[in-house]
Amino acid sequence: METKEFNLQDEPWIWCTLNGELKELSLKDVFKMSQNIGEITDVSPMVAISIYRFLLAIMYSAFREERCWPGKHEIWSIDDWKNIHADPDGATKQILAYLETVHERMWLFHPEYPFYQKPDLKLKESKDPEDGKMPIGKMRMYSANSSQGTLFDHTVESDFSSTKPVYPDEAARLLLAFQNFDIGTAGTAEYHEDGQETKYLKDSLLRGEAVNFWQGGSLFQTLLLNLIPVHELDTLSKFGYPAGDSSDRPSFEVNPGYFWKEPGCRQKTDKGDFVYIKKVEGIIDYLTWQSRKTKLFRNEQNMTVSFARTKGLVFPGNENMLDPFVIYNYKEGKKPGEGGWKSKIRLDPEKQVWRSLDVLLARIIPSKHDFLPALTTKFLSEAYSKEISNGDIKLSLFCHYQEANQRIKDWSQQTFPIPATYMKNESFVDGIEIVLNMGKEISWGLKKSSQTIIEELIAGKEKSVQIDLEADFWPLLQIPFARFVNDLGQYDEDAFWDDASQLKIREIFSNWQNTIISLARDVFNRATTKIRFNASGINATIKGQQVLERSIAKLKSKYEIDNGGRQ
Repeated sequence: METKEFNLQDEPWIWCTLNGELKELSLKDVFKMSQNIGEITDVSPMVAISIYRFLLAIMYSAFREERCWPGKHEIWSIDDWKNIHADPDGATKQILAYLETVHERMWLFHPEYPFYQKPDLKLKESKDPEDGKMPIGKMRMYSANSSQGTLFDHTVESDFSSTKPVYPDEAARLLLAFQNFDIGTAGTAEYHEDGQETKYLKDSLLRGEAVNFWQGGSLFQTLLLNLIPVHELDTLSKFGYPAGDSSDRPSFEVNPGYFWKEPGCRQKTDKGDFVYIKKVEGIIDYLTWQSRKTKLFRNEQNMTVSFARTKGLVFPGNENMLDPFVIYNYKEGKKPGEGGWKSKIRLDPEKQVWRSLDVLLARIIPSKHDFLPALTTKFLSEAYSKEISNGDIKLSLFCHYQEANQRIKDWSQQTFPIPATYMKNESFVDGIEIVLNMGKEISWGLKKSSQTIIEELIAGKEKSVQIDLEADFWPLLQIPFARFVNDLGQYDEDAFWDDASQLKIREIFSNWQNTIISLARDVFNRATTKIRFNASGINATIKGQQVLERSIAKLKSKYEIDNGGRQ
């Protein structure tokens, strides 16, 4: 019989920065020290964001309405949020008191309630006792096999078949990420004496999503910045956000039999197989959603060597549940059922995420309802405008690049410092949109210039040269763009009524314009040194330069920014 081993509340398993040092802490210690912890850290961004969301689920559970859980604080309205903001010590005590009530549900290994697992998961009988099990390395698709030195060098496939056992702390981290990011595919079905369940697994909730997460000066501030009052979710539940319900609770509080048996979520389909259908009760249920039935297996040394996973919970019908931390676009499908809300931001090796910062900071829901900002950003802008919250913060984007259905090629956590000005006043975000559009227009000119040069070289029967001015241009803008965001963020809305401040702001825009023009010309000059110095080469270079200069002239005419600022 399985013995109780490794309680997440007491054993260290969460890596974080504490007073500038890397520490592995237990769940209780993470909350006790949350005002001194900088951030959750892990070699895999997918693990880090999964832990953040798990911590949020615990906070929501601790701050449920008093009829569900007695305590001083609730998180129904922005006033409740303000009270928690003003009383971090009291809030922490309430969280720790709640954790005491669910201590028994936090054992990674337990005969009845193993954390995030189905204790009696049955695989089809086989002569091979390992049949249906996978090496624990399969869970490492969300962990790196290289350093975090580069953004797009995190191929994760070489660890898939690793049979190297892992300690319980790593198993706990991987289990959280696996529930959030597992791939939809044909998998192993659980064995049932009264029938079979479908083998096909849908993508887990965060598969293919780019997740926004706001970060403050401490872990407590970070969690609070992302703790959206339940009333906000209720108000926008018509869009598919998980509205609150009095029965909302985390999956680890629920008896596993309810999820996986009848008359709970287990249902028979018209085809005679089993599925597990459940409506989302609210934000807590959603953040701890069990996309998979899982079970960990240990060796004689008590180390995890393998795991099994089968079909988990699915939403009723074609229900489309939106994530409060994701930005969406509505896309029409070519066939019935293909359309719907899709994540607007994707990790693309050809495009740096900072080029979408104006979208990341959007907080207004348009009347057409074809675009939905991250609900966290919408709420925080309200908190800043009411001066409930203040100070500069950071926006982290957790995303992955899926090259094929069965493969995550790259993953990323990208963080942007955001001056408070942008949260208080959206007109400053409009400024970011303007300068990004300026960059796009010059980039288009460089693309046309590249095409012109290649066409002229081919017409002159010259050997073609690889020229991609646009690809060379964008990486050079990242540092100037960060400087622009910071410089503009030093002003507030009063600057619009002050002549001296308006001149300074105009100079900031002028500096940006001069910078992108200068960099575009530098990129052109460097690239064209590869062209042979003969009549055809000179002709191609001149015509390409003319195309670029026309785009520069058009840019200056369109934006009419004085030629001040740095040259």
